[in-house]
Amino acid sequence: MKTQTPSAAFVESCKQILQGKNHLILIKYGGSAMEDPARVDQVLDDIALIRKMGWKLVLVHGGGKAISKAMQESGLKPEFIDGLRVTDEASMKVVEQTLDHEVNPEIVRKLKERGINALSVSGKSVLKATKLLYYQEKTGKELDLGQIGDVAQVEVGQISLLLDEGKLPVISPVGLGEKGEAFNINADIAAAKIGAALKVDSLIFLSDVRGILRDHKNPETLFTELDPQKITTLKQEGVIDGGMIPKVDSAVESLKNGAQQILFLDGREEHILIETLWMGISHGTKIQL
Repeated sequence: MKTQTPSAAFVESCKQILQGKNHLILIKYGGSAMEDPARVDQVLDDIALIRKMGWKLVLVHGGGKAISKAMQESGLKPEFIDGLRVTDEASMKVVEQTLDHEVNPEIVRKLKERGINALSVSGKSVLKATKLLYYQEKTGKELDLGQIGDVAQVEVGQISLLLDEGKLPVISPVGLGEKGEAFNINADIAAAKIGAALKVDSLIFLSDVRGILRDHKNPETLFTELDPQKITTLKQEGVIDGGMIPKVDSAVESLKNGAQQILFLDGREEHILIETLWMGISHGTKIQL
């Protein structure tokens, strides 16, 4: 009987799996990639499979559209400045209820259905926050965004303990202030701060865009690799603007403070996590120093 030789692709996949077991990966999941139930199930299937192969994972989720819907149902009008949600006291109550008591538990429930020891973690238990002092680049003015927070400190010990216990922490982007007040933290910023504090091997922004594009309307203008200097240039040229600014700025800060690489991936693409992490296929935009 003739012995079959494993294909090069199969061997490479095995190498990726073995290497991955020594890696810590943080996935930030958000955008409209969280709105299509079929896509959500597929992403969570991939996350479950990657975790079962022994890779350590942390998941930080968004929930912007769910928050906006809940606000409108409460008679509140969503308002954004440069991709950051203006959050007054009434809005903050909706944000906290939606993220900590609806979106987060649902993700955890679905992961547990897939055999994963996932645990709900309110960001308030691991993210020490201060009010965000936001200076708008194009005007140079300081803007008051309400109860929008910045991460002052990440309780790394608690997250590391959960990882050592074999759990998959699912963290909401809500921070706790010194006076016990809750702060709405941009999920990209929260993920980047946690990723830097944990010194993750890969910080993955999984959303509804293919990556960083020169022309937002043309997916063929994708930047496959960038560094902080090139990102500064693209911001000056107006290529990176709006809601991409906090996402990219937080990614660069995370790199400079401990994360090894950043990946911007389109969560709508079928099995993109498996192909990227497991099979080593290049997708999206990679940012490294």
